[in-house]
Parts: sequence; structure tokens; C-alpha cells
Amino acid sequence: EISRLIGYDTFDANLPNPIKPGSLKATQISERRIRQLLCSSGLQEITTFSLVPKGNIQENRVAISNPLLSETSHLRTNLWEEHLNICKRNVDSGQKACWIFEIGKVYEKEDKGIAETSILAGAITGNRILSNWQFNNTNEELDYYEARGLLHSCFLSLNLNIEDRRLIGDELMHPGKSAELFLEGRSIGKFGQLHPTIQDSKQIQKSVYIFELILDNILIASTRKSVWRRSFKNYPTVPSMERDISIILNK
Repeated sequence: EISRLIGYDTFDANLPNPIKPGSLKATQISERRIRQLLCSSGLQEITTFSLVPKGNIQENRVAISNPLLSETSHLRTNLWEEHLNICKRNVDSGQKACWIFEIGKVYEKEDKGIAETSILAGAITGNRILSNWQFNNTNEELDYYEARGLLHSCFLSLNLNIEDRRLIGDELMHPGKSAELFLEGRSIGKFGQLHPTIQDSKQIQKSVYIFELILDNILIASTRKSVWRRSFKNYPTVPSMERDISIILNK
């Protein structure tokens, strides 16, 4: 579209010489690894709209000058609102669990203009096992530590040490089941169970664990030379296999 507006006749007919192959930057490779690791942990990647209604929760939303609808008149300031709606729709439709994540941008007003921030966010609710053949008739929901472990295994594979500290004064999170996450001494976001008051107002049946992390800080830390080591591992010669083994032991 840009080429059409500029004009195809303004481009040189000859290709650059020499032609060099493109490559991904270290941060782009790290972002792809994060997506793969989260998917390997059982989460599904989603994409939600950047345009949202004005709303009452965030009054700092940026209004666009030519909205088509009132429901798409502002830029979003968070990802968790739509993630909660997705979890509710899935649970209400009979799904046993909903584990989702998204890498997207949020926008906020500042004195000098508009701030655009890349966020890694997600929501986890429902049973601890996703495979249908593994289900029994009981509903075994994830607890806080199991949900936090999904995120921990991802960062552990990136050689990142995430420190959990007590989260204070956040009305979105459960006061006793939430944590502020620190990486290299700097806060990168939060993780925890949704506050019961908000859960009741949204009419969500099961406990929901949400997280919102600043993506750029994670990418910078994961691509440092001290942790960015490329290694080769032989390809497996046999397919993976899982077995359920029952063992009888005395007390």
C-alpha cells in the first residue's frame, strides 16, 4: 500500500548488489522463544483488538479522532479486561479450562504525548489437565503455585531468575494470592489471582490467575551475553511417549 501511494515508478528497476539474506535480531529470536515456551506449557496464544470503548475503569484512555463505533473509540490501556471476557465465554460454554496469553501493545497519555508499551499478558483458569483423555469426573482446578509454575518454567528455560515480592495496594489482585515480579532488581509486572470482588462482578465461575509483564525488560535481560548461549542438541530418534504407571507401596 505504501508503494502504491509513493508510486511504483519511483523505485529502481535493479536489485541491490550484493543481495544479503535477512536475519532475526536477538530480541526477535527471544520473543519467538517466549511464545514457543508458553505454548509448550499448555497456553494458547490469542490476539485481541486494540480499540476498546471508553469504559469506567481507565479514564486515561486515548480517544481516536474518527471512531466507527462507540465500542471502538479508544485505545486500550490493558489486556486483562478482554482476557477475562474470553475466559468467561469459554467456561460458560462448557470448557474445562482456559489458558491464554498475548503479546500486544497498550497505550497511555503522557505529558509529552502517548506512551506505547509492549506487554506480555495472560489468564489461566480451570483444570490443571487439558487433555480430554486424562480427565476424570472431578474438577481439579489449578492453585496459585501451579499457575505460577507455568510462568516459572518458561523463564527458567530462558535462564532468567524472577523474584516474587509481596504486591501491595493493587485492587485488581487478591490481597493474599498475588506477587510483584522483579527481574535484575527492576519490577517487570505482576502475577496473581483475580480479586474475588471483581470475579463476582464479572460472574466468572472459577478462579482466574492473570499476569501482565513488560516485554521489553524481559527481552533485554534474556539477550545478555551472560545468558544468551546458543547450543545444539541432537534430534530425537524416537517419538515422545507418556505412560500412566500405578505403583502399590506400603506406608
